[in-house]
Amino acid sequence: MRDYRKYRFLSFNIKNNYAESGRHVWEKRRQGVSGVLKFHQITAAGLQEALIDQIQDLQEKLPGYGWLGAGRDDGQKQGEFNPIFYHKECLKVKQNDTFWLSENPSVPGQKGWDAVCSRIVTWANFEDQKTGEKFYFFNTHFDHVGTEAQRESAYLLKSKIKKISEGGPVIVSGDFNVPPENRVYKIMVGRDSVNLQDSRMISRDHSHGPDSTFHGFEGLDENPQKDRIDYIFVNDHVQVLKEGVLTDRRENGYISDHYPVLAEIIFDRTSCEK
Repeated sequence: MRDYRKYRFLSFNIKNNYAESGRHVWEKRRQGVSGVLKFHQITAAGLQEALIDQIQDLQEKLPGYGWLGAGRDDGQKQGEFNPIFYHKECLKVKQNDTFWLSENPSVPGQKGWDAVCSRIVTWANFEDQKTGEKFYFFNTHFDHVGTEAQRESAYLLKSKIKKISEGGPVIVSGDFNVPPENRVYKIMVGRDSVNLQDSRMISRDHSHGPDSTFHGFEGLDENPQKDRIDYIFVNDHVQVLKEGVLTDRRENGYISDHYPVLAEIIFDRTSCEK
């Protein structure tokens, strides 16, 4: 019988370091963020809101990982990134790029539709160094205000996934800024030529942790009404073994205003047969 390799993917809005103060400053959170990847043995992580200095800090603390991505303001180093960190001993990058969620996806810095900010998708085609397994990983962060932008971003993302992945295995991570009852979520999981599914809904094991992912540095005990807005979606070539929302924190507080989402997967449904 084939030896099916398990992969662990993470979606994590790490909170930018523009203006946080006190216990929420990046210097007090960075060890916790890097520790999530190391402790949970993450194969590849899609991060959101990362600035270049935060990425450089994480790279220093994660020597076993490489990263790829571009700043949303200029396509180079300016503005927030949606970087993908990947375990170098496990994965090799075959292709990668960034596109903008706008009417002109190849133009850096473009704001799409009614979006407040320019928004991007960073993607990569990876190959397993050991097995030769190939898959596509897309990481994004939808606008937090523009409802048209959110909707059109979902349509554009799925269109790009179809074109880029050519029917191969797909994992999509991101902060989508909408709860499951929102129309945008329903577009993402709509049964069409891409056929994405929410990893939480199809996990073989019962999902771990709370339903909510955004807590505003308060935690769900203090404010239990926060939303699930961070997701890992997969297509039909992916079997989800486990899914969980990780409530990691350190002595000085939470490591982000979002909880990370973890999915453990394999690339063949038949491998889960008992």
